[in-house]
Amino acid sequence: MPTLTATYAVLDGQPVHLTVSVGDAQAGGSTAFLGKRQVASGPDIDLDLGTGDAIRGQTLVVDTLAVDVQPATDHVSARVALSGGTPAQFPLAQGTTAPTHGAVSFLTVVRFV
Repeated sequence: MPTLTATYAVLDGQPVHLTVSVGDAQAGGSTAFLGKRQVASGPDIDLDLGTGDAIRGQTLVVDTLAVDVQPATDHVSARVALSGGTPAQFPLAQGTTAPTHGAVSFLTVVRFV
């Protein structure tokens, strides 16, 4: 499973926003956890996680399943993007080639500091 780990410096009082999507016109979905709590699940995720001071020290884990449904390409990808910290926009992208009509799980782990 491709895995990407990062740290994100959040700001006191600033809302931290999360978006997650499957790329390359492929199918799939994601589940996001903040600490031990599931905070979102679905084909696309778009939500505020809380203010920086409220989530500092916690870990965000996003598990994305991308399914190859496009006949033109077997490339699959996942994009996790955060805002509300430093840098202001923090995109995290992963991609790979899936088996034809297969699926790939991507794991993204972000520690808020």
